Amino acid sequence: MTLPIPNSIAQKAHLGANDSVELSFVEGRIVVQPIGIPALNLDNLLAQVNVENIHREIETGPAMGNEVW
Repeated sequence: MTLPIPNSIAQKAHLGANDSVELSFVEGRIVVQPIGIPALNLDNLLAQVNVENIHREIETGPAMGNEVW
């Protein structure tokens, strides 16, 4: 089943397209709860970086504005 969720709410709940959710009925309300979505924080994200998925610096061209290098 597909349940459209407004983007502003999906972002707050850290939901992406095709993420799984659990539906329940609590005190007359439908409750939508993410399933298996890890807590998003810098430590968890950095723990996933390794030699196979890290990239090198990239050249973006010459300065175009008031950048100071």
